[in-house]
Amino acid sequence: MRRYKGLALALCAGLLFLAGAAPAWADSVDVSASFSCLGSACSQSTAHEEGTGYQDYDFKGWVYLTVGNTGTEDWGDFHFEIFQVGSYSIDNVFFEVSSPHEPTSNRGSLSWNLVDNHTLDVSFYGDPVGPTDTLKINVYTNNATDQVPFFGVLYYPTPVPEPSTAVLLGLSLLGLLAAGRRRARR
Repeated sequence: MRRYKGLALALCAGLLFLAGAAPAWADSVDVSASFSCLGSACSQSTAHEEGTGYQDYDFKGWVYLTVGNTGTEDWGDFHFEIFQVGSYSIDNVFFEVSSPHEPTSNRGSLSWNLVDNHTLDVSFYGDPVGPTDTLKINVYTNNATDQVPFFGVLYYPTPVPEPSTAVLLGLSLLGLLAAGRRRARR
């Protein structure tokens, strides 16, 4: 009986060792939030912990963000940024936007701009998120190189540009063009 007990203990210890040595799985994360303000001053964030979610392998995973507009202005885009949590370097953690990992949303006319590996702007000016509307947006993160156990994702909405702002910008550009033509004639 003692021999079987020792064998069972050795088997359990071996399984625990293997479980601890196994690579962690990446995970996707569901986030729900609401915003009543706009811009980086009202940003929110979440820690993206590896190995606790949907088990998308290879340290890659989706951020499924559901946000409600509780403010009074329409949103035209959403800003995402990966940031460091603790002492873990995020040099090789980045947003992936190539097929099949393009950002997706419940809004039409979706476009995106990968500013750098850690900064992503997703725009939906053709189908803005109005007050009391809900936005569902999904972005993909890749952490396969360094496999850091924690990193953060910061996010916030920005407003639809006002028509008067666009008109002023257009008029100033026309003024600069006219001034350039006037100098060229002299």
